[in-house]
Amino acid sequence: MTKYNYIGKTSEGLIRVKNGTFPNFQCGYINESAQEVIPLIYTGVRDFSEGLAAVKTGNWSMGKWGFIDTGGKLVIPCLFDKPRPFSCGMAKVIYKGEWCFIDRNGNKVISLRNYDGSSRFHNGFALVSKRHGAYSDGVYGVIDKTGVEVIPCTVKCYELGVFFKCPCLEESVDRFKKRFEHFICSFNLNKFSPSFHLAYEKLLNIKKSYD
Repeated sequence: MTKYNYIGKTSEGLIRVKNGTFPNFQCGYINESAQEVIPLIYTGVRDFSEGLAAVKTGNWSMGKWGFIDTGGKLVIPCLFDKPRPFSCGMAKVIYKGEWCFIDRNGNKVISLRNYDGSSRFHNGFALVSKRHGAYSDGVYGVIDKTGVEVIPCTVKCYELGVFFKCPCLEESVDRFKKRFEHFICSFNLNKFSPSFHLAYEKLLNIKKSYD
């Protein structure tokens, strides 16, 4: 495997490899037996997630990203910028200058033009944020896979941003409740706004229905 300038970590049985120097990279994938299974024909490649990986064609500065499957087939055309990994069947990308989520067919399913940031989806939900002036004045909410705000963007970022990280959406209800209680005990309860506690109750109800 020393014939490559860069060797990544295994993702879903495949490993990113790269040759060349900036901006003329040649990237592809090898398997765990060091066999080249997807040729080095791309300008950039990312790790696989949910059976898909982002690949870049064209030159480094102006090229666009699409997605291939583990067999090397281009299943989503190279139309996007700054792709994120697939999670819950959706990936965050920039399309025509706008952040959005696309599905496994490359269709735009959720626009993020009304938000200043978002997480990936976990268990069907994602954090979204809006800023009002300084970063510390931002507010967070939670959207579902249809883009509906199940928790409106009203919770202070230091509250929802600190506690309601998306890994908590993967926990059991009991663990989620215990972590919240521990979190509250570590701080002054009065520090948090009513919207924070309302968000907790809403998210807890969502988790109960999910679990």
